[in-house]
Amino acid sequence: MGEARGPALDRRVSPEVLMRPIVIVAVLFGGCQEYNLKGESRPRGEPAPDIEVAPLEVFFDVLVSGDVATQRIDVRNVGEGLLTVDDLRLDDPTGSFSYVSSLPIELESGGSQQLEVSFSPLQADRNEASLVVFSDDPDEPEVVVSLAGVGAVPELSITPEHHTFTSSCAETLVLTLENVGLDDLTIDGTRYEGTEALTLEDSNEWPLTLPPSTSTTVSVSYAPVDVGADFGELFVDSTDPRGPQSATQDADPLFSDVIDSFVVDESPPIDVLFALDQSCSMSGDIRNLGRNFSQFISQVDAVTLDWQIGVVTKDHGCFEEGIITPATPDYEAVFSRATSAGLFDFGPDDLTEALLHLAGVALQDTVPGRCNEGFSRPGALLHVIAVSDEPEQSGIAPADWIAFYEGYVTDPSLVVVSSVIDLHDSCGSIGTGYIEAAALSGGVALDICSSNWGTHASSLGEASARSLRRFTLSRTPDPATIAVTVNGAPMPAGWVYVEGSNTVVLDEAPPAGARVEITYTATDC
Repeated sequence: MGEARGPALDRRVSPEVLMRPIVIVAVLFGGCQEYNLKGESRPRGEPAPDIEVAPLEVFFDVLVSGDVATQRIDVRNVGEGLLTVDDLRLDDPTGSFSYVSSLPIELESGGSQQLEVSFSPLQADRNEASLVVFSDDPDEPEVVVSLAGVGAVPELSITPEHHTFTSSCAETLVLTLENVGLDDLTIDGTRYEGTEALTLEDSNEWPLTLPPSTSTTVSVSYAPVDVGADFGELFVDSTDPRGPQSATQDADPLFSDVIDSFVVDESPPIDVLFALDQSCSMSGDIRNLGRNFSQFISQVDAVTLDWQIGVVTKDHGCFEEGIITPATPDYEAVFSRATSAGLFDFGPDDLTEALLHLAGVALQDTVPGRCNEGFSRPGALLHVIAVSDEPEQSGIAPADWIAFYEGYVTDPSLVVVSSVIDLHDSCGSIGTGYIEAAALSGGVALDICSSNWGTHASSLGEASARSLRRFTLSRTPDPATIAVTVNGAPMPAGWVYVEGSNTVVLDEAPPAGARVEITYTATDC
């Protein structure tokens, strides 16, 4: 059996290269020896071999698995000198072809010898290869014979052949075992080798016969148990003539470094929705909120001039005085009228003490054709502010209301809920529901029993402004690893990580267009 070898030019220098220096010397010094200036290695008059190989294309009939067909290739010396065939190389990506010959082959002028080439298909459909014949023919040192045959055999395909688990969460990969061949494939069984974190889940009953173009599946589950790389390999035993086939899986280390990058808008949009309790006990508080609007809006103006405000007091959800913007004439007076418009105007079954529900009704009215159309804007922060001296009484969990509000923003991180409520059961009833909503969304909860409404208004405005300086992380960090840069400059201080909302909040707003990068080690999936 012949052995594969490298290309001929890797092992011998051509006659032209060998003779070039000698020819130059002969010309320069007028030597008397005769050389062929065309680069031939033989002196003039010395007989040269000339190889002829036939056929140059060999085709085999269609064969099934296990069958073998043999054809012969004739190698002839049609020259005058002795021809030596000293090597053969089979280039066969399918492994379906083989040849038989004893080397070297020496052929006198007119002599010939046959090479036997065999085909036994290991791959379905068309199999192709080439046999390269190396000799000392000075003009044709390499001759290529093309080989081809068709295999009517089964062929197992495993998809995907390789997979990397990039998440550190538990994950399951489904692998498809398909017969892509031209004959029935019988799978005898599967086996798996790998680290503890990777396991095979196989509910098939083996052996299983798959006709052509049919498939079955198995699964590999990944459940990381420690920090470090994991790997595994699925082996499938079948009647595929190539033998057992396999597919590999691996996983990245459990924890990974993360870089979250943000670009600061020049004037980011913010939509503020006030939902106000209109019961009798709230009259003084509502009027105080209206009188101190300037303290609220001054905080918002410090970071953006692209704000909108809606005030909802009645069950229909329509904003009192419409949508208030910086372009609204005398907007402070308009806001004051809006806050007090619904005082004492409520029935026994209304939403005046279910303000998270009331805010949801107002948001439903922001769609085209409804009374609050244009309030919800793509990319805008939504800040819902509830003012009441009673607990939230809609009967629905605060987390569910926040999830509902998220349907009106382009990113869940753009929802913030704040409240002015009784924190200590000292002037009404503790504002349960509102307190939880503020904690879940990164808002503030202020005490309505305090008489300093100027401070309250300023704090609510600052909460809106702070939300525009809030950057939500894509993963859960190890807080000790967080590092913040603004335009590449490190910020060792001037920011805080808020665990409840998984955000980093800067003390001061970065300049418009600044790039904020937050790096950390993720500890979640």
